[in-house]
Amino acid sequence: SVALTTILILLVLIIPSSFWPWLLGKEFVEIKDLFYWLIPGTLALGFSTCISHYYHAMKKFVVLIYASTIGLVIKAGILFYYSSSLNLEIVGLASSLGLIGIALFLILKFLLDTKEKKA
Repeated sequence: SVALTTILILLVLIIPSSFWPWLLGKEFVEIKDLFYWLIPGTLALGFSTCISHYYHAMKKFVVLIYASTIGLVIKAGILFYYSSSLNLEIVGLASSLGLIGIALFLILKFLLDTKEKKA
């Protein structure tokens, strides 16, 4: 999942900036700059998806609810803090940090759960 996500991100980054306004319209002239703010979160999402599927298969939905809540609180907190000077970069940063928070929670939870099973 992470490898495929990385390959797709690299493909998107290779596309010239002039392609996006051509495809989507002149409003998207600076969209490639936003991609750089979204890449860390997208990579974290690619990684945490595998762990999310594990907890879903184990019917431990509460873990996924906690993870999503953590991500939401991080995103909302950042957006609220910067609400007076909100721009697309801040929104991208908030999104990435929220997804990274979700991934970190799921990784730690997974490590703790698998450590308990070994003991």
